[in-house]
Amino acid sequence: MSLKDALQRWLDLAFDSTDALKASAAIAHHRDEREAAGLRARSYEVLPKPDDTLQGLLDRVMPRFQEHMEALRFSPRGDRAVFFSVFVEDRLYFVESLETSALFDALRGNQPPLMLPGRKH
Repeated sequence: MSLKDALQRWLDLAFDSTDALKASAAIAHHRDEREAAGLRARSYEVLPKPDDTLQGLLDRVMPRFQEHMEALRFSPRGDRAVFFSVFVEDRLYFVESLETSALFDALRGNQPPLMLPGRKH
């Protein structure tokens, strides 16, 4: 699979998107929503590199994310409180961390993507 196709699969999982110029306010909004629900909300920001390969993206993003989650005492696969903020060109996409972990596992050939209840896929 090409990086472009894999990236599109990731962005198709987004629960929201916005203009990248509104990033700070949009990230704060989604964190605030989760915190209002009693969650310890976090955003993990990713900016795919223009010269990335699919393997490069997989090798760079998930290990760093997992280390970050462990440092915060979250599950290394993510948590309902955690979401990815993915910057692509002039857009910002928000994707659940658990869906991202499942997709990256599937792209590595480890298991099928996780389908979270209540989400339209």
